[in-house]
Amino acid sequence: MSDKVKIEVTVEAAEAESEIRPTSRQQTDAEDAAPDSEAPAASKPDTDFLNEDTAWRCIEGKAIKMAVGNLNTLWCLSPPYGAVWEYKWHGLEGSECINLNDSKGRWHPHPGEDLRWIDVGTDGAVWGLTHEGKPLEFEWDMKGWRGHWNLLPTCGEEMVQVGVGKDGVWAMSNDGLPYQWDQENDGWTPMAPPSSGKIKSIVCGSDGETWSLDKNGYSYRYDPEFDWVKVGDMSLHKLAVGSRQRVYGIGGVRNYVWKYNTSQDRWTHMVTPCPFIDIAAGADGSVWCIDKQKRIWWLYD
Repeated sequence: MSDKVKIEVTVEAAEAESEIRPTSRQQTDAEDAAPDSEAPAASKPDTDFLNEDTAWRCIEGKAIKMAVGNLNTLWCLSPPYGAVWEYKWHGLEGSECINLNDSKGRWHPHPGEDLRWIDVGTDGAVWGLTHEGKPLEFEWDMKGWRGHWNLLPTCGEEMVQVGVGKDGVWAMSNDGLPYQWDQENDGWTPMAPPSSGKIKSIVCGSDGETWSLDKNGYSYRYDPEFDWVKVGDMSLHKLAVGSRQRVYGIGGVRNYVWKYNTSQDRWTHMVTPCPFIDIAAGADGSVWCIDKQKRIWWLYD
């Protein structure tokens, strides 16, 4: 699929859809459901502002965590337990599909393990963390259709985040320390945190970029020769990295989206439709966010 494919999504729905619940620990039979799409797409976010005149568009379903490599690699965890879903396209011209109105794809469930965290790479690699903080790697049984999770060794600590990049996988423990996956030795190597101390977030880009946020929300980029290099001078709540040229964050009192300007070493504001609580970025320019109602928003930057 072309990176410039335009997704047609419906923000206003003529009638409410029937209640659909996500796969959970008690439910594994939601084969044809969209992730928690019980609320009409036209419902207003319960926030302090709403700007409908933006390029952002809603896509059906709800999520608590997005993971994107590019438009062809889009996964999410749905509320309330973290059921795993993957977005599937149905041809360039689209096709009629239940549960989604006038869209060109649909969410497909991957029944089984509920997760607290998920991340994907452009090569199709999918990693996750259980609710107990144990790392998992997804293995396809039938490519593009179904698979299973393989449990991997832990770093000795509970893990709270994992990031999949071009050259490897990084993770963060619950005590705010970074780790890097050692493929040869099938284990985790502890890495030094930024000079400012422990971190609260770690993310990886498709080109091998690894970024983090320290405990105060300031961003750092990992450089193998110079360790962690501070980037910009703005405190952020969330961070997303598609590549070196496509780094985004959520920050400020009103949770706007910001993009890092590499030439000026500063964060620039992007028009934001409503406050967001999470963000993910693809290497192709696609940016995905979740608002306070857990609705999914999409933008091609």
